[in-house]
Amino acid sequence: MLSSLRPPSISIILPTYNGAAYIRESVDSCLNQSFQDLELIVVVDGSPDDTETILSSYSDRRLRVFKQSNQGLPSALNAGFAQARGRFFSWTSDDNIYLPDAMAVMWQYLQEHPQAAMVCTDCLSIDEAGRIFSYNRHTWACFLYRAEAAALAGPYRPEFRLVEDVDFFLRLRHFAGPIERIPRPYYKYRAHKASLS
Repeated sequence: MLSSLRPPSISIILPTYNGAAYIRESVDSCLNQSFQDLELIVVVDGSPDDTETILSSYSDRRLRVFKQSNQGLPSALNAGFAQARGRFFSWTSDDNIYLPDAMAVMWQYLQEHPQAAMVCTDCLSIDEAGRIFSYNRHTWACFLYRAEAAALAGPYRPEFRLVEDVDFFLRLRHFAGPIERIPRPYYKYRAHKASLS
């Protein structure tokens, strides 16, 4: 029983707004990681769709769901990370998919490279149906960073809408240390009409 009270190694935040179409794939990709010592915190940002019904079908104790009125992505991220208990942080979108070894590979990298504040990996771009159409070596879509690095960088800032992640990562690199890359794909980034990118 005591082991269940121990904080997880990794906290993944999943903010969602009207993401019912793909959220099950996204949640499953988090919970089905080969690295199991994690928690998944889903922040439902005022979604009027079926997102909450889908999330209620899960019984995995590593999944926690929080609801708020619609306040936008930076607010949802900050709300999620305020609840995070892990020593390493990541977040994903409700339409993207981690490959099964993503967290294991990134966690191991950070164990072996203590100078790195964050590590990211290459990605595969997929369409609405999940078909791969390109390889991306430059994005910061799949990543893991240290909780203490996040504390140095500060919160996600609402005034940087649509580039709140880039703003955060630049601050993290400035205040906490290098962002390094694993040149292999461990993430599927979905491009579709409702994408925020």
